Amino acid sequence: MKQVWALSSVRWWRDVAGGRVEIVLSEWGGEALEEEDVISLREGMILCGGPIPSEESTSYGLIYDGREAPLAIASVQLQEQRDYVLEVLWEGEGEAPQFACFPQFSSAVFHAHRTRRKGVIAGGKLNFRDYVGGAWFEVDWGGRAMWRESVEVRSKKLDYLQEYVVLMEDLAAQATALLFQVKSPVYAVFQQARAGRARAGLEHFLLLRHVLLDPSMDAAFWEIAQSPIQALRQEQRWRPTAQVSSIDPRSWLRGLHKGGVYRSFPENAATGANDRCLEPRRKLGHHGTSERHDILPTQVVPARLPVWAKTWTSDTSENRFVLWLLDSLSRILEEMRQVFRRAGEVGYVGELERLGRLCEVWRTRLPFAGEVPSEWPRVFPFAHLRGRAGYREVLACSERMSSILQLSWEEGAQAIAGPLRDMAKLYEYWAFFEIWRALNKIATPTGPVFPQTVEESQGLVLRLKRGADSALHFVSGDLVLVLYYQLRFEVGGGILQSYSVPMTPDFSIVLRRKEQVLGVLCFDAKYRPEGSLEKMHAYRDALRGALGVYLLYPGDPQEPVIFTQDPNRPLLGVGAFPLRPQPSARQWLPAFLSVILEQV
Repeated sequence: MKQVWALSSVRWWRDVAGGRVEIVLSEWGGEALEEEDVISLREGMILCGGPIPSEESTSYGLIYDGREAPLAIASVQLQEQRDYVLEVLWEGEGEAPQFACFPQFSSAVFHAHRTRRKGVIAGGKLNFRDYVGGAWFEVDWGGRAMWRESVEVRSKKLDYLQEYVVLMEDLAAQATALLFQVKSPVYAVFQQARAGRARAGLEHFLLLRHVLLDPSMDAAFWEIAQSPIQALRQEQRWRPTAQVSSIDPRSWLRGLHKGGVYRSFPENAATGANDRCLEPRRKLGHHGTSERHDILPTQVVPARLPVWAKTWTSDTSENRFVLWLLDSLSRILEEMRQVFRRAGEVGYVGELERLGRLCEVWRTRLPFAGEVPSEWPRVFPFAHLRGRAGYREVLACSERMSSILQLSWEEGAQAIAGPLRDMAKLYEYWAFFEIWRALNKIATPTGPVFPQTVEESQGLVLRLKRGADSALHFVSGDLVLVLYYQLRFEVGGGILQSYSVPMTPDFSIVLRRKEQVLGVLCFDAKYRPEGSLEKMHAYRDALRGALGVYLLYPGDPQEPVIFTQDPNRPLLGVGAFPLRPQPSARQWLPAFLSVILEQV
Protein backbone atom coordinates (compact mmCIF):
# COMPACT_ATOMS: atom_id res chain seq x y z
CA MET A 1 0.00 0.00 0.00
CA LYS A 2 1.88 3.08 -1.28
CA GLN A 3 -0.46 5.70 0.18
CA VAL A 4 -1.29 7.48 3.44
CA TRP A 5 -4.18 6.39 5.67
CA ALA A 6 -5.76 8.25 8.56
CA LEU A 7 -6.44 5.71 11.32
CA SER A 8 -8.90 5.48 14.17
CA SER A 9 -7.07 2.48 15.63
CA VAL A 10 -4.37 -0.09 15.04
CA ARG A 11 -4.62 -3.65 16.36
CA TRP A 12 -1.82 -6.18 16.70
CA TRP A 13 -2.19 -9.70 18.06
CA ARG A 14 -0.15 -12.76 18.93
CA ASP A 15 -1.41 -16.27 19.58
CA VAL A 16 -0.04 -17.85 22.75
CA ALA A 17 -0.77 -21.07 24.57
CA GLY A 18 -4.39 -21.04 25.66
CA GLY A 19 -5.45 -17.78 24.01
CA ARG A 20 -4.58 -14.60 22.17
CA VAL A 21 -2.95 -11.32 23.25
CA GLU A 22 -4.22 -8.23 21.45
CA ILE A 23 -2.72 -4.73 21.62
CA VAL A 24 -4.91 -1.79 20.63
CA LEU A 25 -3.65 1.73 19.92
CA SER A 26 -6.07 4.61 19.36
CA GLU A 27 -6.19 8.36 19.87
CA TRP A 28 -7.52 9.57 23.23
CA GLY A 29 -11.10 10.69 22.70
CA GLY A 30 -10.90 9.73 19.03
CA GLU A 31 -13.83 8.40 17.08
CA ALA A 32 -14.28 6.27 14.00
CA LEU A 33 -13.82 8.06 10.70
CA GLU A 34 -16.87 8.79 8.55
CA GLU A 35 -15.74 6.41 5.79
CA GLU A 36 -13.69 3.75 7.50
CA ASP A 37 -12.31 0.53 6.08
CA VAL A 38 -10.62 -2.37 7.77
CA ILE A 39 -7.49 -3.71 6.13
CA SER A 40 -4.89 -6.28 7.12
CA LEU A 41 -1.51 -5.65 5.51
CA ARG A 42 0.16 -8.63 7.16
CA GLU A 43 -0.55 -11.40 9.59
CA GLY A 44 -1.15 -10.12 13.10
CA MET A 45 -2.04 -6.51 12.24
CA ILE A 46 -5.31 -4.70 11.39
CA LEU A 47 -5.72 -1.01 10.41
CA CYS A 48 -9.03 0.80 10.80
CA GLY A 49 -9.25 3.99 8.74
CA GLY A 50 -9.26 5.41 5.25
CA PRO A 51 -6.92 6.96 2.64
CA ILE A 52 -6.17 10.69 2.77
CA PRO A 53 -4.06 13.12 0.69
CA SER A 54 -0.49 13.11 1.95
CA GLU A 55 -0.49 16.89 2.51
CA GLU A 56 -3.27 16.43 5.10
CA SER A 57 -1.33 13.91 7.19
CA THR A 58 -0.31 16.50 9.82
CA SER A 59 -3.99 17.03 10.66
CA TYR A 60 -4.36 13.47 11.98
CA GLY A 61 -2.87 12.07 15.14
CA LEU A 62 -2.60 8.47 13.94
CA ILE A 63 -1.67 7.55 10.36
CA TYR A 64 -0.20 4.76 8.28
CA ASP A 65 2.33 6.00 5.71
CA GLY A 66 3.08 3.41 3.05
CA ARG A 67 5.29 5.66 0.94
CA GLU A 68 9.01 5.11 0.53
CA ALA A 69 10.87 7.39 2.93
CA PRO A 70 14.34 8.94 2.49
CA LEU A 71 15.20 7.74 6.00
CA ALA A 72 14.26 4.43 7.58
CA ILE A 73 11.12 5.12 9.62
CA ALA A 74 8.18 3.03 10.78
CA SER A 75 4.93 3.17 8.78
CA VAL A 76 2.56 3.49 11.79
CA GLN A 77 3.05 7.06 12.97
CA LEU A 78 1.89 9.11 15.95
CA GLN A 79 2.44 12.76 16.86
CA GLU A 80 4.28 14.41 19.70
CA GLN A 81 2.25 16.25 22.36
CA ARG A 82 -0.82 14.13 21.70
CA ASP A 83 -2.71 11.71 23.94
CA TYR A 84 -3.24 8.08 22.97
CA VAL A 85 -4.83 5.03 24.56
CA LEU A 86 -2.74 1.87 24.64
CA GLU A 87 -4.42 -1.32 25.88
CA VAL A 88 -3.65 -5.03 26.13
CA LEU A 89 -6.54 -7.49 25.81
CA TRP A 90 -6.67 -11.20 26.57
CA GLU A 91 -8.92 -13.66 24.82
CA GLY A 92 -8.67 -17.21 26.09
CA GLU A 93 -9.65 -19.81 28.61
CA GLY A 94 -9.11 -18.98 32.23
CA GLU A 95 -7.01 -16.16 33.60
CA ALA A 96 -4.43 -14.37 31.51
CA PRO A 97 -0.76 -15.27 32.03
CA GLN A 98 1.45 -12.79 33.85
CA PHE A 99 2.53 -10.45 31.08
CA ALA A 100 4.89 -7.47 31.55
CA CYS A 101 3.27 -4.80 29.39
CA PHE A 102 5.37 -1.93 27.98
CA PRO A 103 8.29 -2.25 30.45
CA GLN A 104 10.40 0.14 28.36
CA PHE A 105 8.10 3.13 29.00
CA SER A 106 8.64 5.42 31.97
CA SER A 107 5.84 7.17 33.79
CA ALA A 108 6.86 10.36 31.97
CA VAL A 109 5.27 9.12 28.75
CA PHE A 110 2.94 6.29 29.83
CA HIS A 111 0.47 6.63 32.70
CA ALA A 112 -0.96 3.19 33.45
CA HIS A 113 -4.48 3.02 34.85
CA ARG A 114 -6.79 0.32 36.05
CA THR A 115 -9.53 -0.68 33.72
CA ARG A 116 -12.69 -2.61 34.50
CA ARG A 117 -13.60 -3.47 30.94
CA LYS A 118 -13.81 -7.17 30.32
CA GLY A 119 -10.70 -8.68 28.80
CA VAL A 120 -8.46 -5.64 29.29
CA ILE A 121 -5.48 -6.73 31.38
CA ALA A 122 -3.39 -3.52 31.03
CA GLY A 123 -3.88 -0.04 29.71
CA GLY A 124 -3.05 3.60 30.05
CA LYS A 125 -2.56 7.01 28.48
CA LEU A 126 0.43 7.56 26.20
CA ASN A 127 1.96 10.96 25.38
CA PHE A 128 5.50 11.35 24.01
CA ARG A 129 5.67 15.07 24.89
CA ASP A 130 8.42 16.84 22.89
CA TYR A 131 10.14 13.65 21.87
CA VAL A 132 10.10 12.44 18.26
CA GLY A 133 11.58 9.49 16.41
CA GLY A 134 11.40 5.73 16.69
CA ALA A 135 9.65 3.94 19.55
CA TRP A 136 8.25 0.48 20.12
CA PHE A 137 5.54 -1.29 22.08
CA GLU A 138 6.68 -4.41 23.91
CA VAL A 139 4.99 -7.18 25.88
CA ASP A 140 7.18 -9.64 27.81
CA TRP A 141 6.23 -13.08 29.00
CA GLY A 142 8.43 -15.31 31.13
CA GLY A 143 11.31 -12.84 31.00
CA ARG A 144 11.37 -12.74 27.20
CA ALA A 145 9.89 -10.30 24.69
CA MET A 146 7.00 -12.18 23.11
CA TRP A 147 5.80 -9.19 21.09
CA ARG A 148 7.37 -5.97 19.85
CA GLU A 149 6.06 -3.49 17.30
CA SER A 150 7.78 -0.34 16.01
CA VAL A 151 6.08 3.03 15.53
CA GLU A 152 7.29 6.51 14.62
CA VAL A 153 6.56 9.67 16.60
CA ARG A 154 6.29 12.60 14.18
CA SER A 155 6.89 16.29 14.69
CA LYS A 156 3.78 18.48 14.66
CA LYS A 157 5.69 21.56 13.52
CA LEU A 158 7.79 20.14 10.70
CA ASP A 159 6.92 18.01 7.69
CA TYR A 160 8.26 14.65 8.81
CA LEU A 161 9.38 13.24 5.48
CA GLN A 162 10.90 16.47 4.18
CA GLU A 163 11.88 19.14 6.72
CA TYR A 164 12.54 16.78 9.62
CA VAL A 165 14.79 14.58 7.49
CA VAL A 166 16.66 17.68 6.23
CA LEU A 167 17.12 18.88 9.81
CA MET A 168 18.47 15.50 10.93
CA GLU A 169 20.80 15.28 7.91
CA ASP A 170 22.07 18.80 8.62
CA LEU A 171 22.84 17.88 12.22
CA ALA A 172 24.56 14.68 11.14
CA ALA A 173 26.70 16.67 8.69
CA GLN A 174 27.62 19.24 11.35
CA ALA A 175 28.32 16.52 13.91
CA THR A 176 30.78 14.73 11.61
CA ALA A 177 32.46 18.05 10.91
CA LEU A 178 32.70 18.71 14.65
CA LEU A 179 34.24 15.30 15.17
CA PHE A 180 36.73 15.89 12.38
CA GLN A 181 37.96 19.03 14.17
CA VAL A 182 38.78 17.16 17.40
CA LYS A 183 42.09 15.83 16.08
CA SER A 184 44.67 17.51 13.92
CA PRO A 185 44.05 16.89 10.21
CA VAL A 186 47.54 15.38 9.97
CA TYR A 187 46.91 12.76 12.63
CA ALA A 188 45.59 9.29 11.75
CA VAL A 189 43.37 8.15 14.61
CA PHE A 190 41.67 5.13 13.06
CA GLN A 191 44.17 2.56 14.29
CA GLN A 192 43.69 -1.18 14.29
CA ALA A 193 43.28 -1.35 18.04
CA ARG A 194 40.48 1.21 17.83
CA ALA A 195 38.31 -0.63 15.34
CA GLY A 196 36.05 -1.30 18.29
CA ARG A 197 32.52 -2.62 18.31
CA ALA A 198 29.66 -0.89 16.61
CA ARG A 199 27.33 1.34 18.56
CA ALA A 200 23.74 1.11 17.44
CA GLY A 201 22.13 4.32 18.57
CA LEU A 202 20.35 6.37 15.97
CA GLU A 203 23.03 9.05 16.26
CA HIS A 204 25.74 6.59 15.21
CA PHE A 205 23.53 5.31 12.41
CA LEU A 206 23.04 8.84 11.07
CA LEU A 207 26.71 9.77 11.32
CA LEU A 208 27.86 6.53 9.70
CA ARG A 209 25.25 6.90 6.97
CA HIS A 210 26.33 10.50 6.32
CA VAL A 211 30.00 9.53 5.99
CA LEU A 212 29.41 6.59 3.64
CA LEU A 213 26.91 8.39 1.41
CA ASP A 214 29.21 11.37 0.94
CA PRO A 215 29.74 11.61 -2.87
CA SER A 216 33.48 12.03 -2.29
CA MET A 217 33.67 8.43 -1.01
CA ASP A 218 32.28 6.90 -4.20
CA ALA A 219 34.53 9.14 -6.28
CA ALA A 220 37.52 8.12 -4.15
CA PHE A 221 37.10 4.41 -4.93
CA TRP A 222 36.73 5.19 -8.62
CA GLU A 223 40.01 7.13 -8.42
CA ILE A 224 41.79 4.28 -6.62
CA ALA A 225 40.46 1.72 -9.12
CA GLN A 226 41.77 3.77 -12.04
CA SER A 227 45.18 4.50 -10.56
CA PRO A 228 46.10 2.22 -7.63
CA ILE A 229 49.40 2.67 -5.83
CA GLN A 230 51.94 0.07 -7.00
CA ALA A 231 55.48 -0.79 -5.93
CA LEU A 232 58.45 -2.25 -7.80
CA ARG A 233 59.32 -5.50 -6.08
CA GLN A 234 62.18 -7.98 -6.65
CA GLU A 235 61.10 -11.59 -6.35
CA GLN A 236 62.70 -14.98 -6.85
CA ARG A 237 61.35 -17.35 -9.46
CA TRP A 238 62.45 -20.88 -10.42
CA ARG A 239 63.02 -21.74 -14.06
CA PRO A 240 64.28 -24.85 -15.85
CA THR A 241 68.05 -24.74 -16.17
CA ALA A 242 67.91 -24.88 -19.97
CA GLN A 243 65.94 -21.59 -20.03
CA VAL A 244 68.44 -19.62 -17.95
CA SER A 245 70.81 -17.49 -20.04
CA SER A 246 73.15 -16.30 -17.28
CA ILE A 247 74.23 -18.38 -14.29
CA ASP A 248 76.32 -17.50 -11.26
CA PRO A 249 77.86 -19.96 -8.76
CA ARG A 250 75.46 -19.09 -5.96
CA SER A 251 72.42 -19.75 -8.16
CA TRP A 252 74.03 -23.04 -9.29
CA LEU A 253 74.57 -24.18 -5.70
CA ARG A 254 71.07 -23.08 -4.64
CA GLY A 255 69.64 -24.97 -7.61
CA LEU A 256 71.50 -28.12 -6.60
CA HIS A 257 70.16 -27.88 -3.05
CA LYS A 258 66.55 -26.89 -3.71
CA GLY A 259 65.82 -27.11 -7.43
CA GLY A 260 66.39 -30.83 -7.97
CA VAL A 261 69.19 -32.36 -10.04
CA TYR A 262 69.74 -34.47 -13.13
CA ARG A 263 71.87 -37.49 -12.18
CA SER A 264 72.61 -38.04 -15.84
CA PHE A 265 72.54 -35.07 -18.16
CA PRO A 266 69.43 -35.22 -20.38
CA GLU A 267 70.14 -35.66 -24.06
CA ASN A 268 67.56 -33.11 -25.16
CA ALA A 269 69.20 -30.41 -23.05
CA ALA A 270 72.79 -30.69 -24.31
CA THR A 271 72.79 -27.24 -25.82
CA GLY A 272 72.31 -23.65 -24.73
CA ALA A 273 72.72 -22.83 -21.08
CA ASN A 274 73.57 -26.37 -20.05
CA ASP A 275 76.69 -26.37 -22.24
CA ARG A 276 78.02 -23.62 -20.05
CA CYS A 277 76.76 -25.31 -16.92
CA LEU A 278 78.97 -28.36 -17.60
CA GLU A 279 82.15 -26.28 -17.64
CA PRO A 280 84.21 -26.09 -14.45
CA ARG A 281 83.03 -23.26 -12.19
CA ARG A 282 85.15 -20.57 -10.57
CA LYS A 283 84.59 -19.16 -7.14
CA LEU A 284 86.01 -16.27 -5.21
CA GLY A 285 89.01 -16.90 -3.03
CA HIS A 286 89.67 -15.49 0.42
CA HIS A 287 91.18 -12.30 -1.01
CA GLY A 288 88.66 -11.72 -3.79
CA THR A 289 90.75 -13.55 -6.43
CA SER A 290 89.15 -15.90 -8.87
CA GLU A 291 90.24 -19.54 -8.51
CA ARG A 292 89.45 -22.39 -10.90
CA HIS A 293 87.43 -24.93 -8.95
CA ASP A 294 85.16 -27.84 -9.86
CA ILE A 295 82.20 -27.37 -7.57
CA LEU A 296 80.46 -30.67 -8.38
CA PRO A 297 80.95 -33.52 -10.83
CA THR A 298 79.86 -32.41 -14.27
CA GLN A 299 77.31 -35.19 -14.58
CA VAL A 300 75.18 -33.61 -11.74
CA VAL A 301 73.19 -30.68 -13.08
CA PRO A 302 70.38 -28.62 -11.34
CA ALA A 303 66.95 -29.23 -12.83
CA ARG A 304 65.89 -25.66 -11.94
CA LEU A 305 67.71 -22.47 -11.08
CA PRO A 306 66.57 -19.40 -9.10
CA VAL A 307 66.17 -16.22 -11.10
CA TRP A 308 65.58 -12.76 -9.60
CA ALA A 309 63.06 -10.60 -11.45
CA LYS A 310 61.62 -7.13 -10.86
CA THR A 311 57.84 -6.77 -11.14
CA TRP A 312 55.14 -4.22 -10.29
CA THR A 313 52.77 -5.26 -7.51
CA SER A 314 49.65 -3.80 -5.89
CA ASP A 315 50.43 -5.46 -2.55
CA THR A 316 51.35 -2.21 -0.81
CA SER A 317 50.66 -0.85 2.67
CA GLU A 318 48.27 1.72 1.19
CA ASN A 319 46.13 -0.91 -0.55
CA ARG A 320 46.16 -3.20 2.48
CA PHE A 321 44.81 -0.30 4.54
CA VAL A 322 42.02 0.44 2.02
CA LEU A 323 40.86 -3.19 2.05
CA TRP A 324 41.15 -3.40 5.83
CA LEU A 325 38.94 -0.33 6.18
CA LEU A 326 36.30 -1.81 3.87
CA ASP A 327 36.29 -5.05 5.88
CA SER A 328 35.99 -3.07 9.13
CA LEU A 329 33.08 -1.03 7.76
CA SER A 330 31.29 -4.18 6.60
CA ARG A 331 31.73 -5.79 10.02
CA ILE A 332 30.50 -2.68 11.86
CA LEU A 333 27.45 -2.42 9.59
CA GLU A 334 26.64 -6.08 10.20
CA GLU A 335 26.98 -5.66 13.98
CA MET A 336 24.69 -2.62 13.90
CA ARG A 337 22.21 -4.53 11.75
CA GLN A 338 22.08 -7.38 14.27
CA VAL A 339 21.62 -4.99 17.19
CA PHE A 340 18.82 -3.08 15.45
CA ARG A 341 17.15 -6.37 14.45
CA ARG A 342 17.20 -7.64 18.05
CA ALA A 343 15.78 -4.29 19.21
CA GLY A 344 12.93 -4.58 16.71
CA GLU A 345 14.09 -1.51 14.73
CA VAL A 346 13.56 -3.28 11.42
CA GLY A 347 13.27 -0.02 9.49
CA TYR A 348 16.98 0.64 9.95
CA VAL A 349 17.98 -2.92 9.04
CA GLY A 350 17.20 -2.39 5.36
CA GLU A 351 19.21 0.84 5.24
CA LEU A 352 22.20 -0.86 6.89
CA GLU A 353 21.99 -3.70 4.37
CA ARG A 354 22.05 -1.12 1.58
CA LEU A 355 25.18 0.48 3.06
CA GLY A 356 26.76 -2.97 3.32
CA ARG A 357 26.08 -3.61 -0.37
CA LEU A 358 27.65 -0.23 -1.16
CA CYS A 359 30.87 -1.29 0.61
CA GLU A 360 30.85 -4.54 -1.37
CA VAL A 361 30.50 -2.58 -4.64
CA TRP A 362 33.51 -0.51 -3.66
CA ARG A 363 35.50 -3.67 -2.95
CA THR A 364 34.67 -5.36 -6.27
CA ARG A 365 35.63 -2.14 -8.06
CA LEU A 366 39.24 -2.41 -6.82
CA PRO A 367 41.44 -4.44 -9.24
CA PHE A 368 43.71 -5.65 -6.43
CA ALA A 369 40.95 -6.93 -4.11
CA GLY A 370 41.70 -10.59 -4.89
CA GLU A 371 45.50 -10.47 -4.56
CA VAL A 372 46.15 -8.13 -1.61
CA PRO A 373 45.41 -9.19 2.00
CA SER A 374 43.06 -6.92 3.92
CA GLU A 375 45.11 -6.34 7.04
CA TRP A 376 46.52 -3.45 8.99
CA PRO A 377 49.91 -2.54 7.43
CA ARG A 378 53.02 -3.09 9.52
CA VAL A 379 54.18 0.45 8.78
CA PHE A 380 51.32 2.92 8.36
CA PRO A 381 51.91 4.95 5.15
CA PHE A 382 50.31 8.15 6.35
CA ALA A 383 52.26 10.53 4.11
CA HIS A 384 51.49 8.52 0.97
CA LEU A 385 47.80 8.35 1.83
CA ARG A 386 47.58 12.09 2.41
CA GLY A 387 49.31 12.89 -0.86
CA ARG A 388 47.36 10.68 -3.26
CA ALA A 389 43.88 11.44 -4.66
CA GLY A 390 41.33 8.81 -3.67
CA TYR A 391 43.45 7.47 -0.83
CA ARG A 392 43.26 10.89 0.82
CA GLU A 393 39.46 10.72 1.03
CA VAL A 394 39.55 7.14 2.35
CA LEU A 395 41.92 8.27 5.11
CA ALA A 396 39.54 11.12 5.98
CA CYS A 397 36.71 8.57 6.20
CA SER A 398 38.77 6.46 8.59
CA GLU A 399 39.45 9.47 10.83
CA ARG A 400 35.76 10.30 11.04
CA MET A 401 34.87 6.67 11.67
CA SER A 402 37.31 6.56 14.56
CA SER A 403 35.63 9.55 16.18
CA ILE A 404 32.14 8.12 15.61
CA LEU A 405 33.06 4.82 17.28
CA GLN A 406 34.50 6.62 20.32
CA LEU A 407 31.69 9.14 20.54
CA SER A 408 29.85 9.76 23.79
CA TRP A 409 26.72 11.94 23.63
CA GLU A 410 25.92 14.33 26.45
CA GLU A 411 23.65 17.29 27.16
CA GLY A 412 22.31 18.89 23.98
CA ALA A 413 23.92 16.30 21.75
CA GLN A 414 21.74 13.65 23.37
CA ALA A 415 18.99 15.16 21.25
CA ILE A 416 20.24 13.10 18.33
CA ALA A 417 20.37 9.88 20.36
CA GLY A 418 17.90 7.14 19.59
CA PRO A 419 15.34 5.99 19.61
CA LEU A 420 13.62 9.21 20.78
CA ARG A 421 15.00 12.74 20.43
CA ASP A 422 14.07 15.94 22.21
CA MET A 423 12.67 17.99 19.33
CA ALA A 424 13.15 21.30 21.15
CA LYS A 425 16.87 20.65 21.67
CA LEU A 426 17.24 19.38 18.10
CA TYR A 427 15.79 22.61 16.78
CA GLU A 428 18.02 24.72 19.05
CA TYR A 429 21.20 23.03 17.78
CA TRP A 430 20.09 23.31 14.18
CA ALA A 431 19.24 27.04 14.56
CA PHE A 432 22.70 27.71 16.01
CA PHE A 433 24.36 26.17 12.96
CA GLU A 434 22.08 28.22 10.71
CA ILE A 435 23.29 31.45 12.32
CA TRP A 436 26.89 30.26 12.05
CA ARG A 437 26.42 29.49 8.34
CA ALA A 438 24.78 32.88 7.74
CA LEU A 439 27.74 34.70 9.32
CA ASN A 440 30.13 32.71 7.14
CA LYS A 441 28.32 34.05 4.07
CA ILE A 442 28.42 37.74 4.99
CA ALA A 443 31.68 37.97 6.97
CA THR A 444 35.18 36.50 7.08
CA PRO A 445 35.94 34.08 9.94
CA THR A 446 39.12 34.65 11.96
CA GLY A 447 40.60 32.33 14.53
CA PRO A 448 38.63 29.11 15.11
CA VAL A 449 36.33 28.72 12.13
CA PHE A 450 34.02 26.04 13.52
CA PRO A 451 32.10 25.54 16.78
CA GLN A 452 34.35 23.86 19.30
CA THR A 453 33.74 20.57 21.10
CA VAL A 454 35.00 19.26 24.41
CA GLU A 455 37.26 16.22 24.82
CA GLU A 456 37.26 14.84 28.35
CA SER A 457 39.25 12.16 30.14
CA GLN A 458 36.52 9.51 29.84
CA GLY A 459 36.50 9.80 26.06
CA LEU A 460 35.33 11.95 23.22
CA VAL A 461 32.28 13.99 24.18
CA LEU A 462 30.34 15.84 21.52
CA ARG A 463 29.24 18.99 23.28
CA LEU A 464 29.34 22.56 22.07
CA LYS A 465 31.36 24.87 24.25
CA ARG A 466 29.26 27.48 26.02
CA GLY A 467 29.68 30.99 27.23
CA ALA A 468 32.93 32.86 26.64
CA ASP A 469 34.72 29.66 25.55
CA SER A 470 32.40 29.29 22.56
CA ALA A 471 33.48 32.55 20.88
CA LEU A 472 33.72 32.49 17.08
CA HIS A 473 35.13 35.65 15.48
CA PHE A 474 34.20 37.20 12.13
CA VAL A 475 35.21 40.42 10.38
CA SER A 476 32.96 42.52 8.12
CA GLY A 477 34.57 45.77 7.02
CA ASP A 478 35.60 47.61 10.20
CA LEU A 479 33.19 45.55 12.33
CA VAL A 480 34.21 42.55 14.44
CA LEU A 481 31.42 40.04 15.09
CA VAL A 482 31.71 37.47 17.88
CA LEU A 483 29.18 34.62 17.98
CA TYR A 484 28.51 32.90 21.31
CA TYR A 485 26.44 29.88 22.29
CA GLN A 486 24.56 30.47 25.56
CA LEU A 487 26.61 33.43 26.75
CA ARG A 488 25.59 34.49 30.26
CA PHE A 489 25.13 38.22 30.90
CA GLU A 490 25.75 38.95 34.57
CA VAL A 491 24.29 41.82 36.58
CA GLY A 492 26.34 45.00 36.41
CA GLY A 493 26.79 48.43 34.89
CA GLY A 494 28.68 47.43 31.72
CA ILE A 495 27.27 47.47 28.22
CA LEU A 496 27.36 43.66 28.11
CA GLN A 497 25.61 43.23 31.44
CA SER A 498 22.07 43.16 32.81
CA TYR A 499 20.68 45.76 35.18
CA SER A 500 18.23 43.31 36.81
CA VAL A 501 18.90 39.55 36.79
CA PRO A 502 21.40 37.35 34.86
CA MET A 503 20.28 36.55 31.32
CA THR A 504 21.38 33.70 29.00
CA PRO A 505 20.02 33.92 25.45
CA ASP A 506 20.59 30.90 23.24
CA PHE A 507 22.80 32.77 20.75
CA SER A 508 24.50 36.15 20.98
CA ILE A 509 26.44 38.19 18.41
CA VAL A 510 28.59 40.90 20.04
CA LEU A 511 29.46 43.80 17.69
CA ARG A 512 32.72 45.72 18.06
CA ARG A 513 34.40 48.49 16.08
CA LYS A 514 38.09 48.55 16.95
CA GLU A 515 38.09 48.42 20.77
CA GLN A 516 34.59 49.84 21.23
CA VAL A 517 31.69 47.51 21.99
CA LEU A 518 28.66 48.68 20.01
CA GLY A 519 26.13 46.24 21.44
CA VAL A 520 24.78 42.72 21.07
CA LEU A 521 22.21 40.90 18.92
CA CYS A 522 20.42 38.09 20.74
CA PHE A 523 18.49 35.11 19.36
CA ASP A 524 16.39 32.44 21.05
CA ALA A 525 15.32 29.27 19.26
CA LYS A 526 11.92 28.03 20.44
CA TYR A 527 10.38 24.94 18.96
CA ARG A 528 7.18 25.95 20.77
CA PRO A 529 7.06 29.75 20.54
CA GLU A 530 3.88 30.31 22.54
CA GLY A 531 4.52 33.13 25.01
CA SER A 532 8.17 33.51 23.95
CA LEU A 533 7.87 37.01 22.47
CA GLU A 534 7.42 38.39 25.98
CA LYS A 535 10.76 36.83 26.90
CA MET A 536 12.38 38.66 23.98
CA HIS A 537 11.12 41.93 25.48
CA ALA A 538 12.68 40.90 28.80
CA TYR A 539 16.06 40.41 27.10
CA ARG A 540 15.72 43.71 25.26
CA ASP A 541 14.86 45.67 28.39
CA ALA A 542 17.32 44.02 30.82
CA LEU A 543 20.46 43.89 28.68
CA ARG A 544 22.06 47.32 28.51
CA GLY A 545 23.71 46.77 25.14
CA ALA A 546 20.90 44.87 23.40
CA LEU A 547 20.45 46.22 19.86
CA GLY A 548 17.95 43.60 18.76
CA VAL A 549 16.43 40.44 20.23
CA TYR A 550 14.78 37.94 17.95
CA LEU A 551 12.81 34.73 18.27
CA LEU A 552 13.41 31.87 15.81
CA TYR A 553 10.63 29.29 15.52
CA PRO A 554 9.43 26.67 12.97
CA GLY A 555 6.33 28.58 11.91
CA ASP A 556 4.66 28.96 8.54
CA PRO A 557 6.73 30.96 6.02
CA GLN A 558 5.59 34.55 6.30
CA GLU A 559 6.89 38.08 6.78
CA PRO A 560 8.86 38.45 10.02
CA VAL A 561 7.24 40.40 12.83
CA ILE A 562 9.47 43.24 14.11
CA PHE A 563 8.76 45.91 16.71
CA THR A 564 11.08 48.90 16.92
CA GLN A 565 11.26 52.25 18.71
CA ASP A 566 13.70 53.80 16.23
CA PRO A 567 12.20 54.43 12.76
CA ASN A 568 15.69 55.14 11.42
CA ARG A 569 16.73 51.61 12.31
CA PRO A 570 13.57 49.57 11.68
CA LEU A 571 15.16 46.15 12.07
CA LEU A 572 16.63 46.81 15.50
CA GLY A 573 14.23 45.99 18.30
CA VAL A 574 12.21 42.88 19.08
CA GLY A 575 11.14 40.41 16.41
CA ALA A 576 10.04 36.88 15.56
CA PHE A 577 11.16 34.94 12.48
CA PRO A 578 9.92 31.62 11.11
CA LEU A 579 12.96 29.45 10.44
CA ARG A 580 12.47 25.95 9.02
CA PRO A 581 14.59 23.44 7.07
CA GLN A 582 13.38 24.78 3.72
CA PRO A 583 15.54 26.55 1.11
CA SER A 584 13.23 29.58 0.97
CA ALA A 585 13.04 29.91 4.75
CA ARG A 586 16.82 29.69 5.15
CA GLN A 587 17.73 32.42 2.67
CA TRP A 588 16.47 35.37 4.67
CA LEU A 589 18.88 35.00 7.61
CA PRO A 590 22.12 36.06 5.80
CA ALA A 591 20.25 38.95 4.12
CA PHE A 592 18.76 40.06 7.45
CA LEU A 593 22.13 40.05 9.24
CA SER A 594 23.70 41.94 6.35
CA VAL A 595 21.10 44.73 6.63
CA ILE A 596 21.51 44.82 10.41
CA LEU A 597 25.23 45.46 10.00
CA GLU A 598 24.49 48.33 7.67
CA GLN A 599 22.17 49.91 10.25
CA VAL A 600 24.74 49.53 13.00
